[in-house]
Amino acid sequence: MLTTLYKKLQSVTSKLNIIQCNSLSFIWVSALVFTACFNIAFFAKVIDALSMNNKDDYLLFGSFIIFIFCVLNILFTLFFVKPIRKPLLVILLCCSALGSYFSLFYGIYIDNDMLVNIFQTNTYEAITLLNGKLVLWFIIFGLLPSLFVIFFIKVKKISFLKSATLRTVNILISVAILGALYFSLPGEYSFFLKTNKSTLKLISPTNYIYALGDMVNKHYKSEVPFTHIGEDAKRKIATNPQKKKLIIIVVGETSRAQNFSLNGYERETNPLLSKQSNLFNFEHASSCGTATAISVPCMFSNMPRKSFDRTLAINEDNVLDIIARTGVNVYWKDNDSNCKEVCNRVPTLEINKTEPAELCKGGLCYDIQLLNGLDQYINERTDDTVIVIHTNGSHGPAYHERYQKDQEKFTPACKSTEIDSCSQQELVNAYDNTIVNVDFVLNSTIELLKKHSDQFSTAMLYMSDHGESLGEDGFYLHGAPYRIAPKQQTHIPMIFWLSDSFMNNHRINKTCLADKAKNDQNVSHDNLFHTVLGALDVSTKEYDPSLDIFKSCEYE
Repeated sequence: MLTTLYKKLQSVTSKLNIIQCNSLSFIWVSALVFTACFNIAFFAKVIDALSMNNKDDYLLFGSFIIFIFCVLNILFTLFFVKPIRKPLLVILLCCSALGSYFSLFYGIYIDNDMLVNIFQTNTYEAITLLNGKLVLWFIIFGLLPSLFVIFFIKVKKISFLKSATLRTVNILISVAILGALYFSLPGEYSFFLKTNKSTLKLISPTNYIYALGDMVNKHYKSEVPFTHIGEDAKRKIATNPQKKKLIIIVVGETSRAQNFSLNGYERETNPLLSKQSNLFNFEHASSCGTATAISVPCMFSNMPRKSFDRTLAINEDNVLDIIARTGVNVYWKDNDSNCKEVCNRVPTLEINKTEPAELCKGGLCYDIQLLNGLDQYINERTDDTVIVIHTNGSHGPAYHERYQKDQEKFTPACKSTEIDSCSQQELVNAYDNTIVNVDFVLNSTIELLKKHSDQFSTAMLYMSDHGESLGEDGFYLHGAPYRIAPKQQTHIPMIFWLSDSFMNNHRINKTCLADKAKNDQNVSHDNLFHTVLGALDVSTKEYDPSLDIFKSCEYE
């Protein structure tokens, strides 16, 4: 059927005036189109970075245009050969149309981490990113140019020798121009690249081509034997009878500390948590990454952020594996895209997204559904237990779908996934309502733990995986390269609730922990691995007491 349709289209277009060109013209025009149409976000960042108030700034800006054209000219000369030049160009047009849209309108930088996050996004999240502006942008810059290339452009044939000669000369001229550009402004280039290195991740199509190559390379690197760590782990046996421990770890999603009233935000987004006793809100916590695919594995790994390697992390034991080997009941329940390979070796359940109807609609469940069934599960436990619930939290761009109607405290709220079309206040209103929902879910979790406090010594540990940008400095959503990521994407909420029996068992000085929560500037995802081990009295050489949140506040 497709073959027949293609032949009919060819028959129609053959009667039209087809544009004929030689292979070099095809390459030059392609390089010019990509330079001008798909690198607007890069040029905008260059203008922001330069003062643009003297001749040297304009020369440097102009040189970047020529630089990108020459680089693309070289690449296209090497790879745009018959019979793959048209299919390859079509693929690049479509991919660049999508990439340039998110870079231009949401401030998204495309690198390996971003591609990993994209490939691990579930269908529902992908659908929420679709909007009318994106579709129109793709049609104008991706689909229509592709159809034009396929049906209206004909590249004239020339001999292999002539083609090779012309291509060689073309590459040599481009290389010479690049050299001349660099050596004419060596100091300016060096300074710009040193201070704005991440901006290169906006250059299309080299950004996603390089990122894809890096991701494939790391995939093959990941095919290595799995490494077990913490095999010496043992739980200390209490000399006196005491309650078993029940810890619920809540993995937040896309919630930023800035919008928590517990952290001084002027709006009351935490009305329920603010009334809880034994609640310790760490005001200065930071994330390991700016995307779920990086942050979640990092949270449960023993690798600190500065040396974290996702490929290595998913191929070795994490804290859940270690504690499970000591006999702790471990259970992961998910309401997000997935556990990013953290829960591969422990019992796991993705919530039923079809019922009850009031909590799950259109493939999305409200996070409160994660608590459904946990009461029965807890009643059946007789040993130390750790439950991890992975929330959908404040994930954008469909913020308005993350909370129930009675939680819409701030209005008018943005009800569109085309978030840059909403006013700033509407966007913030919708996002703040998601934090009200987070408050409700965390408070409900605490109340569930209180219900079982006669049977267990209970605690809740909450950390968001990363934050979110709401248009500040031109950034939306998340996933910016860490070295340039705005604070909104790395400053995360981190909240611990501890029962009296838990604090007594661990001899925790409440005043000390409250002071640490308020003033410690160094708390981060790095602390989770060691804090969980310490909370369960697990001894292993992998445990670092200096990173255990509770250890420094123990009294004799």
